[in-house]
Amino acid sequence: MAITRIGSNQSINLASNITGTLPVANGGIGIASGTTDQFLKFTGTTTLASAADNAGGLVLISNNTIPGGGGEIDITNQFSSSYVNYRIIGSGINMATDNTQLRMRTLKESDDSQENASSYNYSIVGQRGAGNPVDDGGVNAAEYVIISNAASTGQSINFDMTIYKPFVSGNYTSFTHICGGRRSGGDGHMTSGGGYLNQTTQYSGIKFYFSSGTISAGNIIVFGIKDS
Repeated sequence: MAITRIGSNQSINLASNITGTLPVANGGIGIASGTTDQFLKFTGTTTLASAADNAGGLVLISNNTIPGGGGEIDITNQFSSSYVNYRIIGSGINMATDNTQLRMRTLKESDDSQENASSYNYSIVGQRGAGNPVDDGGVNAAEYVIISNAASTGQSINFDMTIYKPFVSGNYTSFTHICGGRRSGGDGHMTSGGGYLNQTTQYSGIKFYFSSGTISAGNIIVFGIKDS
């Protein structure tokens, strides 16, 4: 078949006169049309990638609004073989009773029951006001993890936690966290901590609750960490 050359004053209607795919070197994308939410990805050659490929290092698993008046929040079916490590962000968490602790426990994969045996080995350090130390210490064989001490009613607790390998069989799950808010009495308050569970149980969820009273408001978001 002979090739017809186009003169300088001639043109081609790309909408109707071109079929197939136009190579990248010729100004095309080298592939056919994609579907909703796909995007172009260049990896030596042009490919189509899904929206999930463009989500960055964190993938949203759940966004949980805490209903007022509950004593605790159980977030089940969060951890799985899809990701190794997870990030959990709590914001605007308010308590109904002054001067209480925000606590955490893990939930077992087998039946969503809470791990409340003497399983948590961790340390915590905190500061309040003008650098006054408070809440320093470590605990072995505890029945829960303290996220924040002496929280104040009407003010929110906010925390950022990473939990490592909760669903990996035969692994000792570990965690780190940092928390900030208003301490009972009016001081600003920061705590940070970390530790591990001395059990090799698989965990699929997590629980947050106060040492006394109910949770009046708040939000907890769980992300899977990609490529971990």
